Amino acid sequence: MNIKEVSQKTALTADTLRYYEKIGLIPPITRTSGGIRDFNQNHLQWILFTKDLRQAGLSIDSILNYIALYRKHEDTEIERKEILQQQKKLLVDKIDELTTTLNFLSERIDHHQEFVEKIEEKLPCFDPSQCVAS
Repeated sequence: MNIKEVSQKTALTADTLRYYEKIGLIPPITRTSGGIRDFNQNHLQWILFTKDLRQAGLSIDSILNYIALYRKHEDTEIERKEILQQQKKLLVDKIDELTTTLNFLSERIDHHQEFVEKIEEKLPCFDPSQCVAS
């Protein structure tokens, strides 16, 4: 497969695919006699795996670390699992933060009139040139 075909299959840009190859997120790509990248199914699997990890929020450095551990061909399962667990914790914390924010907004929406009357009316004038003297 050429880079355009892989780009279409993965929804990643050609620039992203070149970058992933350059930094080692995917195995080196063989080239045709004309110098065109010739992706195979192995490359596609690594690209999709990398894409999944990126979508899960892992940083490039974390993925590179994960791949380096994988490539050691040693017992690195615990370390690789820890990388995923750390990301899971970050996501859970972010979900908690977003839930708190969502609850705040929901409360304000549900009690908007009370909010306006009790809180917004107590706010000082935003633009002093438009303030009415009391």
